Amino acid sequence: FASEFGAFKLGKLSGVLEYYLGSNGIAYSLVAPSYVKSVATGNGAASKDGVIKGVRDRWGYVNSSNDINDAYVMAQIARGARPLPKPQKEKQSKKG
Repeated sequence: FASEFGAFKLGKLSGVLEYYLGSNGIAYSLVAPSYVKSVATGNGAASKDGVIKGVRDRWGYVNSSNDINDAYVMAQIARGARPLPKPQKEKQSKKG
């Protein structure tokens, strides 16, 4: 029961926050989770551990919390960080 209405409550809270920010002329952006992952790792479907590793590798920031790492990436996005290129798969050479 609680989880059924959790999304509804979150939607209401989001609406109130957006109204408040807009009414007070405060600029904001909505950032999709896949975009956060792309900025950290180059892969929009990266795991939570992948994001933690990506943050450490890209910016040298270390924290074991998934939420803190996501917030760190969003702060970097606000500063102008953009997605990394998608990692290229290694090509196997044919010997023969």
